[in-house]
Amino acid sequence: MLPQLYLEELHTQDFRNLREQILKFHPKLTVIQGNNGQGKTNILEAIFTLLRGKSFRKNTDFAQLLSMSADRPKFLLQGRPNVMGKAHAITQEWEMRVDQKVYKRISFDGESQAKLSKFPCIMVQPQSAYMFFNYAQERREWLDHAIEQQNLVYGKILKKFEKLKYFKSQLLKKGNPLRYDNLNQPELLSQINFLNLELARVSKLITLHRCEFLEKINDKVIHNFQKLFDQSLILNLQLSSLFVGKTETDIVQMYSEKWQDEWKRQKILIGPHLDDLCIQSRLGSFENNASMGQQKMAFLSLQFALLSHYVNIFQGMSPILLLDDISSELDSERWKNLIEYLRSYPIQMMMTTARANGEILPIDESSYSLITVNNGRLESNQKISEVDLT
Repeated sequence: MLPQLYLEELHTQDFRNLREQILKFHPKLTVIQGNNGQGKTNILEAIFTLLRGKSFRKNTDFAQLLSMSADRPKFLLQGRPNVMGKAHAITQEWEMRVDQKVYKRISFDGESQAKLSKFPCIMVQPQSAYMFFNYAQERREWLDHAIEQQNLVYGKILKKFEKLKYFKSQLLKKGNPLRYDNLNQPELLSQINFLNLELARVSKLITLHRCEFLEKINDKVIHNFQKLFDQSLILNLQLSSLFVGKTETDIVQMYSEKWQDEWKRQKILIGPHLDDLCIQSRLGSFENNASMGQQKMAFLSLQFALLSHYVNIFQGMSPILLLDDISSELDSERWKNLIEYLRSYPIQMMMTTARANGEILPIDESSYSLITVNNGRLESNQKISEVDLT
């Protein structure tokens, strides 16, 4: 049976090191093979950018996405996502003009769009585990992004919090920390009380969403970690936050009590922007006590729990899964377990690997398409077999 969402083909022009070409994909699994530095990950980035409107790499600007050999400051991405048996056409044209601003032209089925119609897509990179386990901000952003992809309301709540935090920060910067008499000004107190009330309300909502999401995926993470990677440890996901279990009134009081210290230091000292996602086991916290291998396996378990969650909630729009060089992280037995597990989902997967042909996948060659990439150029695109497509 075909996935309800899959990408039929991708046309790239002046994107990264990719040559102008059309890549055709298997509805279920496409393996992108090649040596390191040839452009395999760039193909995944082009797919992600086409479907989500931005790169999965952080702090990536237009100049980094543009090919060094481009004749002009413009790149093009075109693709054909198939949704429930109907193919659509997406075009994105990014161009930097003389005013040094980047303009995007987007069309869907030939009609111009003000905003991109986004499609669910999950990018998995084992090497991201290092950043994830070494920086609380990475874990917090992973959690927020995971929730936001399946809950648009949550994204609006986060934006509301950021706006309130900005207003409060500006108020703190205008103050003189040595003049405590300023704290008694009615206008200032009124502004602070209003901001604290609003911050408390939004902070409560953020905390509830984060806790509910972690509760939903916790058992799946445990299952993945033990079944796929043969780990006896039992993981537990926890939100480290001052606001867990607190009422909105409690949170207002907490903000109010911190106000004078914040005025003195001209810095916001509490809020969900300081929360952390903690992964615990009998070893203690994975951030401090697990080996690098265990951290990578735990990170992959999280990502695949996210996949399972999305498949359940996206009716008719299960995500496309992008896997970047996962095979190098696993021995043959775990690699086989993972492939069998992923193939149980009715989704399309794109997978990069530097493995030789005979080592790529423990499945029949008729079940996937093979793309070989050399210096950004498609060398071969194995004929997509009709086997297993219906």
